[in-house]
Amino acid sequence: MDGGTVVAWILILGASLRGVEALFKMSVFLLAFNALAVAPPAVTGGVSITAPFFCFLLFAVRIFLREGPKRFFAAAFSLNLFGLYTLFILYGVVATYLFPIVFGGEIFIYPMQIPTDGISILQPLTRTSSNITQASYMTLSFLMAISVGFLATETDVAKLVRGSIYPLVAIIVITGALDLLNLNEVLAFFRNANYALVADTQIGSIKRIVGATPEASSFGFLAAGCFSILLLLRGVFRIDALWLVSLLLCLAFSCLSASSTAYGMIFTAFIVCAVQQTFSVLFGNRRDARFAVQFFLASSCAAIVLLLVLYTQPFFKEKMFELADQLIFEKSLTSSYEERSRWSKTTLDSFFSSGGLGIGLGSARSSNSLINVLASTGVPGSAFLILFFLKIFLDEAGLRLALSGIGPQLALIPILAGLALSGTTPDLGPFVAVLIGLHFGLIDSVGLRRWRPVAAEGT
Repeated sequence: MDGGTVVAWILILGASLRGVEALFKMSVFLLAFNALAVAPPAVTGGVSITAPFFCFLLFAVRIFLREGPKRFFAAAFSLNLFGLYTLFILYGVVATYLFPIVFGGEIFIYPMQIPTDGISILQPLTRTSSNITQASYMTLSFLMAISVGFLATETDVAKLVRGSIYPLVAIIVITGALDLLNLNEVLAFFRNANYALVADTQIGSIKRIVGATPEASSFGFLAAGCFSILLLLRGVFRIDALWLVSLLLCLAFSCLSASSTAYGMIFTAFIVCAVQQTFSVLFGNRRDARFAVQFFLASSCAAIVLLLVLYTQPFFKEKMFELADQLIFEKSLTSSYEERSRWSKTTLDSFFSSGGLGIGLGSARSSNSLINVLASTGVPGSAFLILFFLKIFLDEAGLRLALSGIGPQLALIPILAGLALSGTTPDLGPFVAVLIGLHFGLIDSVGLRRWRPVAAEGT
């Protein structure tokens, strides 16, 4: 057991002793160390059990034991709550068990596990350990969503979100700064998972910041995800210097990752915020309208300053155009882009080859998580998930909150866009799970709608 693993255990056990809220905050904090394993891969048969995965699992188990099976399953199977999500997970697990056998040898895919030489080879569909790990990740995301919902109904949601996001932003900045200063020996201490690590890379002459994550796109996704939450969930934060500095630092490190996924998420977050502000002016209160005007003026000033810097400083202008050329114009010509496009096309073809039934979670690799969900769970599973998200996005109480910058469903949009741009697995990840849980829990905590399943037991 190396030093990084020992530190992870100390942090997780310390948080566990302080209670479920501290355990949740530690789980979010550890997202910055998603290449840190809590057990040597040699002990786990090559499967990497990462620190955030294990911490979130412990959090979900603690909530389950505290609430009891009756309440937990009541929330899981209620169609007013997580019922559609539950049906999605159940179908996905059944598909994972059956369809690699039913369609084995008939459908060809690029498997989740990349060979040691780094070259993906088209292979016939068969059951592998990736089916088990991806089904486990999806199930954990599902349990996380319900657990966060229970936690959010009985705590100060604003305080919970602030106490989770600000420490995560801080460690993203610290690890990103260490990478920027080329202190990789410090970051290597926290990268012991059995992953293909892609650190110390460049686009042209521009260094890509990785932090303590496996690759630049992971770091960029993390920083851009925090930016989206800070911007679109700003109603639960105090709009002060800490919020503004955190927002700008997330934006800066998203850019330093030189990740097209992060840039897509940032762009999507700005578009969603602009739409939100437009509706706030038209249908919101004076406070919402005032922030909308301030947001427009601040964005305009920032754009003017950026243009002036690019116009007066040839160095920054050259770097900006070089980055744009590499990410937009040259990217489609690279072998990596061709390979990732091939993954997605083959995975989508496997969906049609299965007759729309799916090929099981973890069977195939893609460069688009939404395509992977469709291929993995087929028409039935995808339909359950789409209906579940429609329920969240069209929730009347949630939409009212969203106009005030509180609704978590708006922060989901940039994160789902990021998954569509570069996600390689069907798992939608912890950001999505946490925001889903906050959506249901927040509605209850502000008194807009009650959803405690236990109420049905006594009435």
